[in-house]
Amino acid sequence: MKKYGLHIFGVVLFVSLILKLGAPIQVWAAGFENGSREKKIGSYYIWIGSDSQTIRISKSKKGNGTVLAKAAEGRKMRDCFSDGKTVYYAESKEVDDEWHTVDYIYRIGTDKKGKQYLNKTRNFSEFEVRYKEKLYLSCTSDEYIDEIHTYCLDMKTKKIKRVMKNAEVWMQHGKYLIAVPNSGSADPLDLYTYNCVSGKKVRITKKMYTVQIIGKKLYYAEYLNDSYETMNTFRIRSCNLSGTGKKTVVKNIQATSIGKMTPKYIYYQITREWGNSYHDDYYRYVIKTKQSQSLTASQYRE
Repeated sequence: MKKYGLHIFGVVLFVSLILKLGAPIQVWAAGFENGSREKKIGSYYIWIGSDSQTIRISKSKKGNGTVLAKAAEGRKMRDCFSDGKTVYYAESKEVDDEWHTVDYIYRIGTDKKGKQYLNKTRNFSEFEVRYKEKLYLSCTSDEYIDEIHTYCLDMKTKKIKRVMKNAEVWMQHGKYLIAVPNSGSADPLDLYTYNCVSGKKVRITKKMYTVQIIGKKLYYAEYLNDSYETMNTFRIRSCNLSGTGKKTVVKNIQATSIGKMTPKYIYYQITREWGNSYHDDYYRYVIKTKQSQSLTASQYRE
């Protein structure tokens, strides 16, 4: 039986809020971004037209812009990705009634010159990052629509291959990509680092809750219990972006969720049940003194 939808259904409200607070924080290297009518990339706004058939471009936030590229007959535009000079885009063609698609990847200059077909894939989801002449994109599996794999398109050879199974890129720092499985669950997740130069993938932990890049270090919270509970025991660790040099920053914290992590502080939340409702308390753990400080909700989110 196929699984549809990107998030688990029937999760109570307070758990949904916890997931948002605890989810990995996406950090992209400066340069390429997914296009949007609301976001300027370089000198341009670049977006998919309301007809889903065109990529449009404009120096103004107002108006319809001009057509940069148009999809072939029977195809629709799925995503565009640009640094303000070069635009990558995907044209998708549905092949059955099971959400499967064949997807054609192109690039073109914002000056409308140099259009080039690169390759095709299946079940394209979105462009993730670019590192030098390698373009990384995510595609869903044929069997499960919420299982996402990461592919690499080498723009020199035009070859495309899967480089991470059941993992999508959440962060980039230079040649390193940090990836986790796509999930709406608060259960422990695998955490990977991928080296774009060597092509080596390393699993850092099987029990990740949240992860952040701080300077040239990776900070992550991992469960010491086996699954999500209203109260959990977390361990905070750090390592190099390559996955080496693991160190324990905090041996354990009792919390419902972990928020922001810094070299000095770990922010965390405790949700308590009061009758038929829930109440959140916020704290900051001082790593040097090993003491916790109570915070207001606004202080916690600063």
